[in-house]
Amino acid sequence: MNLLIAASGFLLIALCILHIVYGEKKYFNTKEKRSIAGYVPYHQISVLMFLEGTGMIYSGFNFNLQLSVFILLLILTSLSTFVVICIKENEAEVIKASMPQFILFGIVILLIFLGISREMTV
Repeated sequence: MNLLIAASGFLLIALCILHIVYGEKKYFNTKEKRSIAGYVPYHQISVLMFLEGTGMIYSGFNFNLQLSVFILLLILTSLSTFVVICIKENEAEVIKASMPQFILFGIVILLIFLGISREMTV
């Protein structure tokens, strides 16, 4: 069992729940604010985080290098896409406001790297 990988999965599921709750309270709290063009992708990202977390928990119990690396790449590409779009659209304030999420995802990425390296040295 790899507790670091499993911990990254539990943290991803917690982030998924926070993402849903925060979005519903902050961005989509009234019917007028819900544009289907933003509402659906927002929750698709939440579902993706849940699936990533579930996959990492599974990988924590039955270590699977390919699954762990694939999920790590999904996380890195999602974060990179967010940053590139914010830079392209001159939304530096959005990046600054997202620092707590970057820190939490940094912890997830660190846990995954440490978990993978632990398995590689065994």
